[in-house]
Amino acid sequence: MGLSELIENDIETITKEEMREMAGKIHHAGKRLHRRIEKFLDYAELISQHSAIGKPAVKVGMATLINPDEVVKRLTYLARDYSRNGDLETDLESSYVEIREDYFEI
Repeated sequence: MGLSELIENDIETITKEEMREMAGKIHHAGKRLHRRIEKFLDYAELISQHSAIGKPAVKVGMATLINPDEVVKRLTYLARDYSRNGDLETDLESSYVEIREDYFEI
């Protein structure tokens, strides 16, 4: 916020070149914030999807096993709720979801 306040407060004394440089820095900071928000939303989506099966399947910094039996159980409930039991076919294997700790760094 500092650069935008500087522009706002000193607009009459800032040169075009200084303003262009500050605008570039503000733009870069906005892009970094956008990337961080996207990463957070990705992480929140994974947590939301996997917590629906009753236990965490995603941990930051370590691999976590996703139990296919739990996934099939949850899918079966969903299929039944929507009267789609006949449509459900699954072929799942155990898998791991791992998110590196540095993924959330700017």
